[in-house]
Amino acid sequence: GYPVRANGQPHHLAKPELLTRVKLFYDGGRIRHWLGSNSVKMYNEQNVLRFEFTINDPTKFKIYRATEGNESDEKKFLSVQM
Repeated sequence: GYPVRANGQPHHLAKPELLTRVKLFYDGGRIRHWLGSNSVKMYNEQNVLRFEFTINDPTKFKIYRATEGNESDEKKFLSVQM
């Protein structure tokens, strides 16, 4: 449901939640997923699976922990601050 360029890549005006791109090489392949400006890449080169993570926007991640200065054991979801 999003506009796509002739080469199969998403149009720069499209704002889908998750983008995926697959590329095959002579000795393996790569699959890359984006969620906003964060991405994960998975490589399969010569039967070795390797992962790479790029986190440019850590505010998308939530942490379940006790708040600072709170003496009770109440926990909340907190956004990661940089």
